Amino acid sequence: MKAGKSSKIYAGLCAALLASALNASPAFAQGATDSWFGLPLPGPATDAQIVRDARELPPIPSPFAGTVPEFDGAEAHRRIVDIVNFSYEARDAGDPFWGRMTGSPSYNKTIDYIEATLKSWRVPGLSRHVVPFYGPERLPTAFQANVVMLDKSGNEVERLALQSAFPLRYVMTAGADGKPVLGAQRVAAKAPLVSIGRGNLVDIATRDLRGKIAVASIPAEPTPFYSEYRQIADRAAAAGAVGLVLAWSTPGNMQIALANCKDIPCVNLGGKDGAFLRALMARAEASPARELVMELGVDTEARDNKTTTILVTKVPGQSAANNIVVFAHADAYLSGANDNASGVAILMSLIKYYSKQKNKYDIYFVVSPGHHSNTQGSKPFVDLNPQVPAGNLLTINIEHVAQRGIARSQFGFLDNKLPGNYDEDPQTYVFMNADSTLREVQLSHANNEKVAKIFRDAITSNRLISPARIVQSTFQEVGPIAQGGGITMQHVETSLLYHTSGDTPDTVSPVTLEGNALFYKTLIDNFSKTSKEELLN
Repeated sequence: MKAGKSSKIYAGLCAALLASALNASPAFAQGATDSWFGLPLPGPATDAQIVRDARELPPIPSPFAGTVPEFDGAEAHRRIVDIVNFSYEARDAGDPFWGRMTGSPSYNKTIDYIEATLKSWRVPGLSRHVVPFYGPERLPTAFQANVVMLDKSGNEVERLALQSAFPLRYVMTAGADGKPVLGAQRVAAKAPLVSIGRGNLVDIATRDLRGKIAVASIPAEPTPFYSEYRQIADRAAAAGAVGLVLAWSTPGNMQIALANCKDIPCVNLGGKDGAFLRALMARAEASPARELVMELGVDTEARDNKTTTILVTKVPGQSAANNIVVFAHADAYLSGANDNASGVAILMSLIKYYSKQKNKYDIYFVVSPGHHSNTQGSKPFVDLNPQVPAGNLLTINIEHVAQRGIARSQFGFLDNKLPGNYDEDPQTYVFMNADSTLREVQLSHANNEKVAKIFRDAITSNRLISPARIVQSTFQEVGPIAQGGGITMQHVETSLLYHTSGDTPDTVSPVTLEGNALFYKTLIDNFSKTSKEELLN
């Protein structure tokens, strides 16, 4: 089910869940606009706001497009739709922290789906393994984000639930004995609001946050993964804030899963809700008759001794002297079409192809539990196959690689007068083309000219990235293999839709799915022509 068809159902389910779980008022009334200084109400959560009738530059196809039937982009895209539907099922069932979190029912359905599909293709060497979490995790189980209007006597006039609200990820807390605090925990606050700008050090140092809920205005940066937003919760709490709102300047009213929190209630808000809140704060501050406060509450549960599932397909080669490993993580926040149903779909295409070939080396294809939970990427696979790192010739991590190119049509409001026109939706996304210069190759042996040349040749021959940037780097997903001497790589893009409900299947390009599969084929084939000893000596 697409997000637009079920937003009303979802809003109702969330309201009912919060009323029972948090003992909040069951009447999350939208209220009359005169209760909110005549401001139009922001409405339900949405996907991204994208201009779809604008002239679009076509995706850049690989020159080898159509040469490998198993890499058909349209077929891979259908798999993405199927996988994302497991996220929508979780959302429509009322899961407040929805998506395909590792070990959740939606994650397990994803694993079952992948396994069933591979079996239908009669892929040999497929195995399923139960693996542990490497420590406890703390997930939100319910939350609320209500703005409450009071008269000057402190009596409640009206309340409004902000429906794009999505809790930050909660880190584990330790007790007096230094051990993780397990079980149910709740953080909540009802307090006045204070703007902290973008939440940088100067913004926070020049405001009095004590006993208040801090509101940070976060721009939708092209690469949000590298944004400073990650530190705001700790900074605000240290300055005395009792709660935090990250109000993102994004088109529509997307739900957003970014940043971490610990000891105070913290939520992200989509564009419409965030703009409404800022406008409301400005008008309430100027009103002699009204006072604005906010109710934030987040219930979490910390669990230990959890297990999850990985799938491994071993395609034996003519020699076990070296090996090649390809990962894609199956977990996701929210819709998760590009991050990472796209990676899983491409992995499946590669399995379908290489399971029919006579390969020089053993190739392992791994559907991993990922890194959104404490599963440590490739560690479960290496624990099951400890011989792999020493002989590893190449490890590829396929992760959010097929987003259609998008750009913001505007980066600010039309006239910079927020209260007057926040609801006019001037901030839209426009499709550009399917490949982005924001994509970056992370390569563990980028300083080795022979290794780097294989990557440069694969990139340029497949017209994958222009310009190509190859960075000397390892990363969490493949850490245990890199530490054992393997040659590791990934090329990822943290687009404007990263970790949002706007990461939907229609923003993923079938042309780019096929192009990426062909790029990885080029890498695997060219690495298979050499050996680890020849490359590194």
